[in-house]
Amino acid sequence: TQMEADATKCNLLYVGTADNCVMIETDAKMMDDSRYGELLQFAQRQIGPVIDSIKQLKQLDQAQKQKQKQSESVQNTTAMEKYRQLSVLKPALLNEPIIKEYEQCLYNLYANDNVDKNERNTRRDSLKKQMVTAMLAQFEHGYDVSSSSSAAA
Repeated sequence: TQMEADATKCNLLYVGTADNCVMIETDAKMMDDSRYGELLQFAQRQIGPVIDSIKQLKQLDQAQKQKQKQSESVQNTTAMEKYRQLSVLKPALLNEPIIKEYEQCLYNLYANDNVDKNERNTRRDSLKKQMVTAMLAQFEHGYDVSSSSSAAA
C-alpha cells in the first residue's frame, strides 16, 4: 500500500568492484528481505558504469601525460639542436671584429685599478648593452659562417 511505501525508507551506502560488493551501510525502516535484495542488485548494476567512467578518466589522464612527455621531449630536442648550432658558430663569432673590439674594452675596464667596483660594474653593464645592440644590428639578418672574418682567415 501507499502507506507501507511511505514508511519504507532506506539510506544505502554501497561500495564495490565491478564484480563484488566490498562494503554496505544501510539505514532502513520496515523493508522486507526480498526488497532489500533487489536494492543490493540494483546498486551492483549501477556501480559498473561508474567504474567504467573512472577507468576511462584514468586512461585519458595517462594519454595526456604521455602526450605532455612527448611534447617536452620535442622541446628539449629543439633546445639541444639550437645549442649545437650555436656551439658550431661560437668560434667564428669570437673572431668577429666587433667582438674583438668589445673584448679589448672589457680588458681595459678591468685592467684599470683607478676605478672602484661600483663604477666598473656600471661601465661593464653599459658596455654589454652597447655590444648587444651592435651585434643585433650587425647580425639582424642572420649569420653566415662562410662570409665571416674567421672563415676568410
